Amino acid sequence: MDGNGHPDLIVSSNGGQLWGELYNDGIGNFSTPEYMYVTNTYPTGLACGDLNNDGRDDIIVFGAKVEIYYSLASGLQEVLLCEHQTNGFIEDFNHDGKKDIICFDDLAMIGLTRVTMFENTGSGNFIKHDEIVFPFSTAEFYLSDFSNDGLPDILFQLYSNSGHVIYYNQGDFQLGDSTFVAVTDYGEQWRKCCCADLDGNGYNDIVTVRTLYAKLPSNVDLKFNDGHGRFLDHPLGIKGTNNISEILLLKSFPNPFCDQTFFEFNLISTELVNLSIYDAGGKLLTCLIDKKLKPGKHNIALKLKDLTEHPCSPGYYFATLNLNGEHKGTLKLIIY
Repeated sequence: MDGNGHPDLIVSSNGGQLWGELYNDGIGNFSTPEYMYVTNTYPTGLACGDLNNDGRDDIIVFGAKVEIYYSLASGLQEVLLCEHQTNGFIEDFNHDGKKDIICFDDLAMIGLTRVTMFENTGSGNFIKHDEIVFPFSTAEFYLSDFSNDGLPDILFQLYSNSGHVIYYNQGDFQLGDSTFVAVTDYGEQWRKCCCADLDGNGYNDIVTVRTLYAKLPSNVDLKFNDGHGRFLDHPLGIKGTNNISEILLLKSFPNPFCDQTFFEFNLISTELVNLSIYDAGGKLLTCLIDKKLKPGKHNIALKLKDLTEHPCSPGYYFATLNLNGEHKGTLKLIIY
C-alpha cells in the first residue's frame, strides 16, 4: 500500500462496517491498524492491485456499494465505482498492461450469478461493459488462465456442490465456451478452491478443499487440466501417464505483441517438432520449424515479417504444436 516494497496487511469487518490496513516495515513489525469506516453498507470482499500504475497497490471494497481507495503519497482517495457487488478481482483481463476490475454478484434468491467487467483505460478511468448473467448460483468465483493463452478465464464454484463451471476468456471482455468440472459432493458444509499447474504440463489445475464439522471421506479433490477442456483425476505431466506428457510446456512472451514474440517449450525425448502459425480463419501463414529436436528447453522467435510479406493486421492468431505428426497444443496469439 505504501510503495516501500514490503507487503502490508489489509483486513475487513462486515459486522464493524470497516476495513483497515497494517503497514509492514520489512523487519517483522506492523503498524497499529488504521481503519476506514464504510457508511451505510457492509463490506463483503476486498481486492488489491495497482490500478493507476504508480507503484502502489490500491484497494477495492465490495458490498452494497463498491468503492476504490487509491493509495496516493498524499493519502487515500475514495472513488465510488458502482453499486451491489459481492466480491471481485483486480486483474489485467484483456492483457493490455492495465489492471481491470472484474466484479461478481451472487443472486442466490433467484438462482443466478452476475458478472460485471470494468475495463481500465488508464489514468483511473474505467469503461463498464454489459453485465453477464449466468443461469446458476455460485458461492465463489476465481480467475485463472486455464488455456495457457495469457488471458485469465473465470471459474465459478457452484452452490450446489456439484462442481465448477469454467468460462474461457476470448479477449476484448468476451467469454466463449464453458466447461463443467464435476467434483464429488460428500455433503460438506463449505468448500473453497484454488488453481495452479500441479503436474508441470503447462496448464492450471484445480484444487478443491472441503470442510465439515465431522469426518469426511475426502477433504481434497484434484482435477488435472489436459489443455483441451478436460479435467482428469490423474496427473498429466508425469512421463508414461498419457500421450501428452512428451511436452511439458508451451508458452509465448510477450503476448500480446506488436513486432516479435518468443516461443518456449520443453521436450523430454527427441521428437519431430512442427510449430506453425495460422490466422483466425485457419489459414496457414508460416511454419516456424519442422524438424527433429533433442530433449531440453527450446526457444523460437516469431517476427511479424515471418507471417506475410505485407504488414500483419492486429487481431487473433494461433500457434499449433505437433510432435511426430500428433497435435499437442494450440496457443492463442494477440497482435496489436
